[in-house]
Amino acid sequence: MKKETKIDEICRKENKVQLTKEWLRILFFVTAAIVAIIYCKALSTPIIDHGETAAITITVTLSAFAALLISGYFYNGFLSKKLDRLWEQKKLLF
Repeated sequence: MKKETKIDEICRKENKVQLTKEWLRILFFVTAAIVAIIYCKALSTPIIDHGETAAITITVTLSAFAALLISGYFYNGFLSKKLDRLWEQKKLLF
């Protein structure tokens, strides 16, 4: 009986990790859409200051997007390792 409860607990943890990974993918596409919208708005503004505002907006947005991509990549790697450990635990219980 105790073995079954451990397996159920591991399965719940696996589901939670997989759900987090799915949300991470969705977050990437939402962020990419927001970046595209900001680019379009920055490029369609009237050029009064020789495009400095548009360039700064694009640079800041691209920097934030790159930071999100890098942190998302490492977080996804962490979740994959966690998922592998959970699978190993479950394999040992079977």
